[in-house]
Amino acid sequence: MKHLPANRLDQWQEIQQQTERVWNRWKDEYLASLQPRSKWRTAQPNLDVGQLVLVKNDNAPPAQWELARVEKVHPDSSGTVRVVTLRRGSTVYQRPIHKLCVLPSD
Repeated sequence: MKHLPANRLDQWQEIQQQTERVWNRWKDEYLASLQPRSKWRTAQPNLDVGQLVLVKNDNAPPAQWELARVEKVHPDSSGTVRVVTLRRGSTVYQRPIHKLCVLPSD
């Protein structure tokens, strides 16, 4: 029996599935480690102006999450930052910090 080449659509779908598996693993292992989920028992440093963050979007895969820079912080009455103003290119918008993944900086 001859070896028939795989359908190009099947190959493309397999590549897409592999890519999605890599992104899911990266999201589950690496991004989760950037955003610890401790319950207010230990103080976490506030976000600072100029920090680089990934903006989580529940309707998009992690590969399509936006990269933005913190332009302004909005602390509450106790001094804890809960909302920040972000800049991505010429677009400026606000997001709560629980929708952000802070990227490590040198």
